[in-house]
Amino acid sequence: NYPMLASMVETRLASIFKGITDKLLYRQILSTIYFTGVGFDGDWANDVIKSLCPGRRVFKGQNLYAKGAAYSGLVEKNEAYKDFLFLTEDQVRYSVSIRMFKDNRIGEYTLVEAGSNWEQVNAKTVGILDNTDEIFFTIYHTVKKETKHIVMNLRNIEQRENKTTRVSVGVKFLDRDTAVITIKDLGFGEFYKNSYRIWEKVIKF
Repeated sequence: NYPMLASMVETRLASIFKGITDKLLYRQILSTIYFTGVGFDGDWANDVIKSLCPGRRVFKGQNLYAKGAAYSGLVEKNEAYKDFLFLTEDQVRYSVSIRMFKDNRIGEYTLVEAGSNWEQVNAKTVGILDNTDEIFFTIYHTVKKETKHIVMNLRNIEQRENKTTRVSVGVKFLDRDTAVITIKDLGFGEFYKNSYRIWEKVIKF
């Protein structure tokens, strides 16, 4: 606490701080640690902080979050950065799009944008099958500039009149490099009941 900073010798402070960090970080996998606030002014914690650096990125300083927000705003508004994508370890390197007829044309419509946090991706859309039992996806690697085409065949789908089968399409990620595409038969209102059939495909990037 702050009174300790004013009254205790630095070696004792460092020892207590070391005990706290050892306890908090025990069996914890953390890639980045921030030390911020007036309590870290001076050099009393430097040796402990340095000991935490191997295998991690460690930052110490004042107003780290405010500075980060300012840099983010600079990048977002500056035209010089419009062709750049800044990625962290938690963000996907790929865009995922689906081929569909929309707005009077057939095109690729993005479900997942590169730069999305993989844990927060929960993309969904609904469509109607038109003389097909296949759905086409395009995966674009923004770093390698490579494109991969995926075709999902809806095997054993119930045979109905054309344009009377609604399906939902969803994309989630198991980790940054593994996506799961899920397609569900939704039926067609009162005309055709939901068959509850589900098709899934795991994609490794």
